[in-house]
Amino acid sequence: MLRIAALLGLLLASSNTTAAGLTGLWVGYYSYTDNHRVPMSVAIQSDGQQFVGQMIEPNTSKNPSDVGRPAIIFGTINGTAVVFDKAYFSDVESTNPVMLKDDAKRVRYKLEAIDNGQTLFGRWSVGGMSGRATFKRMSANIVDKLP
Repeated sequence: MLRIAALLGLLLASSNTTAAGLTGLWVGYYSYTDNHRVPMSVAIQSDGQQFVGQMIEPNTSKNPSDVGRPAIIFGTINGTAVVFDKAYFSDVESTNPVMLKDDAKRVRYKLEAIDNGQTLFGRWSVGGMSGRATFKRMSANIVDKLP
């Protein structure tokens, strides 16, 4: 858990050094075909067209001792098209550079940046499953408006 917190802190701290692309904190959800929404948040560090980040979502394994399910994401930005792969930490061999275990399954996200780059909307897929995903960029102004 300390490793996760350290990586997240690193990503959030470095987001203040650049305003490029998707850098920052995003919150959102992914959903299955039955519209069941799974909330998640991600800290992204981008450098032009490339980006990496760390995502956390609730653990859906129903094991009460599991607090969350961390993952690493890595992808590219091409205009308004945002494509990235998500790999859960249990499938990651190394984070620098990102190397996955041989049997790791990547979740592919194909999103579109809308609302002047403040919203990412699109689809995720892995194996034969797929669904929708939506993220909103968080900022101090947005947080200040929350009740």
